[in-house]
Amino acid sequence: MSEPEACEPEPRSEPPRSSQSGFEAPHPAQESELLISASQIATLEALIRETRSDKAKYLRYLGVDRLEQLPLDRYQEAVAAPPFALD
Repeated sequence: MSEPEACEPEPRSEPPRSSQSGFEAPHPAQESELLISASQIATLEALIRETRSDKAKYLRYLGVDRLEQLPLDRYQEAVAAPPFALD
């Protein structure tokens, strides 16, 4: 008797389904990522003013559009960032 051939799964003809809304669910780490507090935002705003930094350059350096988007684990990096001179 011959051995049965191993069955290989057939390739899918359609992409895996996402949620009912048509959007992929966020990665669990993204859902629970902690952001800096209002007090920490105020501290960074004061630091920007005191050092006369260009806020847009500072935000680009941090990789965010607004301070409210800064992850908590990057707060110390934001405090230690060099001042960004106004043009």
